[in-house]
Amino acid sequence: MPRVRALTSGLCLLSLLSLAACGDSDESSLRIEGTFESDFDGHRVDHSDFDRYTRATSSRADLPPNVNHLQLCGTSPEGNIGGPRVDWAYCFNLFIDKQLPRGTPATFTLAGRAELPEPPGPNGHRAVFSPREGHSASVRQVWVTPYCGPGDTAPSPVRQEVTGTLELSTYDDTTIAGRLVAEMSGQSASGCPTQRTRADIQFSVPFDAKSNDHHRAPGPPPRHSRPLPPSRRLAPYQTSLKLVSMA
Repeated sequence: MPRVRALTSGLCLLSLLSLAACGDSDESSLRIEGTFESDFDGHRVDHSDFDRYTRATSSRADLPPNVNHLQLCGTSPEGNIGGPRVDWAYCFNLFIDKQLPRGTPATFTLAGRAELPEPPGPNGHRAVFSPREGHSASVRQVWVTPYCGPGDTAPSPVRQEVTGTLELSTYDDTTIAGRLVAEMSGQSASGCPTQRTRADIQFSVPFDAKSNDHHRAPGPPPRHSRPLPPSRRLAPYQTSLKLVSMA
């Protein structure tokens, strides 16, 4: 009997470890860390919760031809600030060419002006992006959108200037990974119209081909963000964001 009990206990332990490992693998597929800040009415707001709206989409009906949509978002842990707002999140959105060479690290310069109608919608498919000198053509568009409740109105169209760099260490059919260092100045949109948004983020995001219901209010994501393992990190991110000179 003791040997049977020991064998049964061992099998149970292996089963629990297997379940734990499977759960960890599923949740760790989205990994993101860094700094994300905005300015609102002269106050700097931290957006250090990256889980909720971050996603990468490769197949959606309203996407332009041959682009992937990367959306990197930060939500304020302080919740509602300065009014009846919900979530208080900002997202850097990038339309990236699908035809990039796979498996080779690459760095892209971001420099351009985005104009979005008010309200712009979460995916910016009506955005007009005008690249500045030096902008990398492989990034078709880049702009910032908020997720928040009703509040102040913004001018229409919303105008933004975006500068920075996008480094890709992985770009294949399942995952996009790298580092975004970017700043937006201008207006985000109504509800929580920041005048400036800055991000220095390292990320690894799986492509989700099921993100076709983007017109609905996003709910909690199926995964939780976790720190990148040392082998997947680029250079250590800076606590105080420093943008690369565009000169």
